[in-house]
Amino acid sequence: MGDITDIYSYSVDIVLAVLGLIMCFGGYKLFKFSVTCAGAVIGYFVGKGIIGIIVDVLKSGLPYWAYMVIPVVFAIVFAVLAFSFYKRAFIFTVAAFVGRWVFTFVKDMALIDITGFKDTVILIVISAVIGLAMGFAAYLIQRGAIIFFTSFIGSFMVSAAVAGYVSKFKPIMDGSAFLAEKVFKTPIESVKAFSGLLILILGVAGCITQARQKK
Repeated sequence: MGDITDIYSYSVDIVLAVLGLIMCFGGYKLFKFSVTCAGAVIGYFVGKGIIGIIVDVLKSGLPYWAYMVIPVVFAIVFAVLAFSFYKRAFIFTVAAFVGRWVFTFVKDMALIDITGFKDTVILIVISAVIGLAMGFAAYLIQRGAIIFFTSFIGSFMVSAAVAGYVSKFKPIMDGSAFLAEKVFKTPIESVKAFSGLLILILGVAGCITQARQKK
């Protein structure tokens, strides 16, 4: 079953990277397509999260096919919803990505002392509120916000797809960790440092490219 799992994993990463690049550099012109793709990605990770919860509750693993089928089912459902309600879905798409980024950034940088379940819930609520606020703001601003968020959501997708493979190249990882530590004045895990730098570089490049495109 290992070969099937590997092929599935590689296929997901390739699709994620390709769709991420399309969103990053053409998100505004292909707005409905971009929102649909983002919805699929959110659904995929929601499915993976649900698998994690099920495994924790059952205290045992699931059949190998469940790890592939459940995320894909959620990806399809979320993609259909995003396609059907694409303008409103944009609000929640932005909210999901911004909320996740805020939660991860605050936790990784230890900006809030998280000592238990209550602190985690509080941080989730704060992240969700900030995400929704950004989502509604993006919906109102329209073109500029669409360019910005599709660029960075796309760059996030590319980073999620390639970071695991690039992590095998030690010089790149060491360089990323060194640069991130110089900027943030605190040690950061090399993979996270690389992912952050890649998201930033691609996101900025995507914004510039899309801004230069004709409306």
